[in-house]
Amino acid sequence: MTAVELKKVLISRIADIEDESFLMALKTILDATKVSQVISLTQKQRAEIKESKKDIEAGRFVEQSEIDNLFNQWENAQ
Repeated sequence: MTAVELKKVLISRIADIEDESFLMALKTILDATKVSQVISLTQKQRAEIKESKKDIEAGRFVEQSEIDNLFNQWENAQ
């Protein structure tokens, strides 16, 4: 089966589906396969990313799990 034939079969089968949750799941799959877009960054943004990388290399960061623990402690103290 060629790609064109397969597309026709899939389009026909999708057109027959009435289950909205299934269609949403299918849309999620299709959205995940999109080619990622190129993001243009300003010079300032590039400089901030470069500095952030240096901070990480120097160990100047906090793991997300540590922040989550601190947040949970704060939340439970309320």
